[in-house]
Amino acid sequence: MKRALVCGAGGFIGSHLVKRLKEEGYWVRGADLKKPEFSDTLADEFFLTDLREEENCGIVVSAPKEGQFLEVYQLAADGGTIEVWGDGSAMRAYTYVDDMLDGIRLLMESDLEDGVNIGRQEYVSVDQLVEVAARVAGKRVKIKHAEGPVGVQARNFKIDRISSLGWSSKISLQKGILRTYRWIEEQVELDRQPVQD
Repeated sequence: MKRALVCGAGGFIGSHLVKRLKEEGYWVRGADLKKPEFSDTLADEFFLTDLREEENCGIVVSAPKEGQFLEVYQLAADGGTIEVWGDGSAMRAYTYVDDMLDGIRLLMESDLEDGVNIGRQEYVSVDQLVEVAARVAGKRVKIKHAEGPVGVQARNFKIDRISSLGWSSKISLQKGILRTYRWIEEQVELDRQPVQD
């Protein structure tokens, strides 16, 4: 049986690589700081460890009882630095487009008049937004705060009028970013495929 080591197996791409290797008949050892967040790992063995430490790397790459690794994948990497203007504490609320469309359709079919707010009341700081996006992408990033326009510290709004019609947001920030991330990944894959005549 072929054996593979996937470093970074807790990330989005790493966990999918483990799945693919298992489908191809490999025995797989995964290693990362965390296990996959959105599904169980399919690795035969999973080491929860910090691969930035040399000693941990030595343990992870040591041959399993079954024999040497035929393939080693190094996907455990920092995601770089994200620059955030201001101190990252500005608060915002984000609404997934499907929730917004549900609210607009419901509003159009109602008798409500004048202004109506539609939005998810899940407030996060700009720093927290970066952390959620990095978690979904399976990356470790550093946040660098820089001078730049920040806008107001927080935006608050009431949704009592749209709620009176039975509307509520169903898609959390994390789920929305995950859906968007997967869509972008699909577009990138489609773009990589050769054009057929």
